[in-house]
Amino acid sequence: MALLFDSFADWKAYCNQKKISIVEAVLEYEFEQKGRTREQILEGLAHAWDVMKDAVRTGLEEDMTSRSGMINNGAKKVYRYPKAVLSKEFQKQPNTNITMKRKLFTES
Repeated sequence: MALLFDSFADWKAYCNQKKISIVEAVLEYEFEQKGRTREQILEGLAHAWDVMKDAVRTGLEEDMTSRSGMINNGAKKVYRYPKAVLSKEFQKQPNTNITMKRKLFTES
């Protein structure tokens, strides 16, 4: 697999032809193109996930202002907005004291 595919349909066709999951196709690509082992790829993904969780936590729990000053605690405003604008894992859970925010950071 020398090139990336132009569409998801191409990925799906490739996976169906080889009888592998899309995860395995991506791992195969990373191995062939970058010479990384499966363990190195998964470690890199785990690190990226940790960085993303930390960025969400920082945005929701710390006071943040952009360098230009135009964005002032934007993540908190979006999170608290009465109409759901975030995916379910970032929404407050109705009728509970536990939010998905807390759940997201305790599950790894």
